[in-house]
Amino acid sequence: MSTRKARKSRSGSSKPGGVLDTIDNLVHYLDNDVVYLRGVNAVNVIRDAQARRIETPNGTMTTLASPSQGKSGQAVWRVEARPGMAGPVHAFDQESVWTWIDGRGAVQAGEERIEVAAGDTMVLPAGVVRQLFADEERGCTAIVAAPAGVQGYNPAGLEACHLVPSGTITMPLPWAE
Repeated sequence: MSTRKARKSRSGSSKPGGVLDTIDNLVHYLDNDVVYLRGVNAVNVIRDAQARRIETPNGTMTTLASPSQGKSGQAVWRVEARPGMAGPVHAFDQESVWTWIDGRGAVQAGEERIEVAAGDTMVLPAGVVRQLFADEERGCTAIVAAPAGVQGYNPAGLEACHLVPSGTITMPLPWAE
């Protein structure tokens, strides 16, 4: 914990003078906390060579951070979808955020088909039935973030693949554990 005194406001007073002074003081304290955390080796780095890679019928899932890889409270993974692939129909039990970093594709989210390309980000609420389609020639790559322990399921009841059980049975995503 920091023992430093609050910074003087821009007006010269030691009392906060407004939003900017409050933000300056918060950043000052946050900077001290980050230094403190670094002092106890709380920063975890997952090297590319250590990343967990799981091959699926449609591509490669690479765990970037998770509870079992980096002791993260979030799950972050890279999806590298093979050219022309059509992923399984599925849903997650928690919100997920997808950011496409390469290629093009489409996501069937409920009744809506949404075209996506590198630079696009999509926030998918929990329970939204989705299916990913990759570009025929290049495929697509996305970074996905979701709460640790997120689980997949197939509410449509269609037989998808061994990673997405049919019905309401949920299954932990191996790349998010």
